[in-house]
Amino acid sequence: MKPRMSEPVRKRRVWIGFVVLFVLINPWYFASDAGSTLVLGIPVWALTVLGASLLLSIFITWTIKTQWQTDSDELYGG
Repeated sequence: MKPRMSEPVRKRRVWIGFVVLFVLINPWYFASDAGSTLVLGIPVWALTVLGASLLLSIFITWTIKTQWQTDSDELYGG
């Protein structure tokens, strides 16, 4: 029996997640005066980018762990 292979590149929800997170990482959508709004001395746009970067890292880890299944996973007990 041939092992089931699954690649995240073929899944729509993975692409949607990447697009949303990449849009959040780029602060072009903030108003020009967003740099003047500070939280604990850090601009809000910077906190948003840092938070989105953390979410992107978590999303990539989740994608690799749960959505990516190859034949080597079956052969080598992954």
